[in-house]
Amino acid sequence: MFKRHGQPFTMPALGYGIAYDEARTIYPSGLPDGVEGEHYPAGTGPLFSVDGWAQLGITEEAGQPRPDDRYYWVRTQLPDGTWDAEAKALDDLRQVASDQVKQQRQASLDTFPKSSGVGEVYAENLKAAEAVKNGSGGTVIMRDGSTAEAFLGHMAVGMNIPVPAFAEYVLAENATAATKAREVEAEYVRLVYSFIPTCTFEQVQTVVDEYRGFCQERTA
Repeated sequence: MFKRHGQPFTMPALGYGIAYDEARTIYPSGLPDGVEGEHYPAGTGPLFSVDGWAQLGITEEAGQPRPDDRYYWVRTQLPDGTWDAEAKALDDLRQVASDQVKQQRQASLDTFPKSSGVGEVYAENLKAAEAVKNGSGGTVIMRDGSTAEAFLGHMAVGMNIPVPAFAEYVLAENATAATKAREVEAEYVRLVYSFIPTCTFEQVQTVVDEYRGFCQERTA
C-alpha cells in the first residue's frame, strides 16, 4: 500500500494534478478551476516514479498479512492496510487442536502393523528371532511346523545374509518400531491431556504442525 506523510494514499487511476502550493496538494481527478499547478495524464508524472515519490513524501509499504481464518474472525481490510479481525475463543481453538492431534496420532500409529494377519507375521518373526538369539533356534517349533532357525532361513536367503544376522535384523526392527510408536503415543498423551488444555493463543496455532512433524520423523 502507499502512504503520503504517513497517511494512506491511493494512486489515481486517471489523470491528476499537483498544485504549486507549499504542500504540493494532489488532486486525483485533476486540478480544479482556479488552482495553479500541473496536470499529468494517467500513469505518468511524479506519482509514477521513485524520484517523484521521494519529492512528494510518498512511500510504498507492505500491507499487513490477512489474519489466518483458522484462528480469527476476519471482517474486512481497513484503509491503513490493517485488518478488522477478532481472535476466536481460545477454548474452542484448543478443542480443535486436540481433535487434530488425535487424528494425527491415529494416522501415525496406523503406519505400524495393524491387521491381525500382519501382526501375526511380525509376532512369528519376533518369536523365531528371539529363539535364534538365545540359542534355541533348532528346538523351538513354529506354527508351520518348522524350527525357528529354518523359519527365519527362508527369509534370510532373500536378503542373502546368515540366519543369525537376519534374527538380529528382526529384533532391531521390532525394537525400533515399538520405540517410535511409544514415542508417538507418549507425545499425544502429553499434548492432549497436559499441554493443549493450558496453552496460549500463540501456542495453539503451532501445536498441531509441531506434532505432525514429530510424527513424520518417526514414521518416515
